[in-house]
Amino acid sequence: MMTFEDSLHVVAAVLRKSTGEVLLARRPAGSEDAGYWEFPGGKRESGESAHAALQRELREELGLQIERIAPLMRIPQQQAGRHLVLDVWLADGEGLQPQPLLGQQLAWQHPAQIDPYSLPAADRPALAALEQPGFYAITPDFPDGDSAVASVMACIAQFQRSGIQRLQVRLPQLSLDRRAMVLSLVQQQFHGEVLCNARDAADMGLAERAGVGLHLSQSLLQSLSKRPTGFECVVGSVHDVDALRHAERLSLDAAVLGPIKPTRTHPEVTAIGWHGFVRLREQSALPMYALGGLCVDDLAIARQHGAQGIAAIRGFVKSDPA
Repeated sequence: MMTFEDSLHVVAAVLRKSTGEVLLARRPAGSEDAGYWEFPGGKRESGESAHAALQRELREELGLQIERIAPLMRIPQQQAGRHLVLDVWLADGEGLQPQPLLGQQLAWQHPAQIDPYSLPAADRPALAALEQPGFYAITPDFPDGDSAVASVMACIAQFQRSGIQRLQVRLPQLSLDRRAMVLSLVQQQFHGEVLCNARDAADMGLAERAGVGLHLSQSLLQSLSKRPTGFECVVGSVHDVDALRHAERLSLDAAVLGPIKPTRTHPEVTAIGWHGFVRLREQSALPMYALGGLCVDDLAIARQHGAQGIAAIRGFVKSDPA
């Protein structure tokens, strides 16, 4: 059984202003990962709670005493052959005057302006949780026919009313023309980010003509040698560590991993559970969505296992998740 001493337990704080800006500290020369920016924090001592460790680190590093902090997410990683667990907390940064007590450089930056690769690997999923939507909706499968487009748009309207900000249009049974029509309508009516599910080059061409993002199937993802150009957002489905690492090499914006629980849509697929999700989460710093049998209420538990959010087909518009 793994003990506390077998793992490196680290805490970090996201101090966020009302403008959305967050505080970053730059690691000084001579320290591990010198030159990287990071969310303020440090190592948790044996017998110390994560909450107490964070309060101590904020006092020692920044001269701040902050009582009201809330958990944002827990990020498991493998780092230099050692198991690392980063507990990230969120606190109000309005009116704070942090002092660089360790000689570190400090900066307030908006998450959208932060280069993820300027941060240590373990911090990158936390940045994604601030910048990217926590919920990623996927259209159910609709049979082709004259009423298909209207049915799809009615479903998407439900997503819109539920506050969904990232949507994957996945309609394998519809003809290419009808999928093109749906994408055109969605671009006009959906107030959020739209991605087109792509299984082959024809689907990629459809997405490019529609001016939307790409969601790559695992098989298409693994056939590519570089990130597709001309798309603002590219996400991929992954089911194993090889696909996940390939997605990271292509610098995708996020990966979708599952199923976490058994689903009605894919009953033949064995669920990996949260334990399986964590095993893969540890292997990559890529932002990851958990998929399979989840709904809105599962966001907190997903983030405690290292997911930036959840993806679902029915879980955002019905009481029974899928």
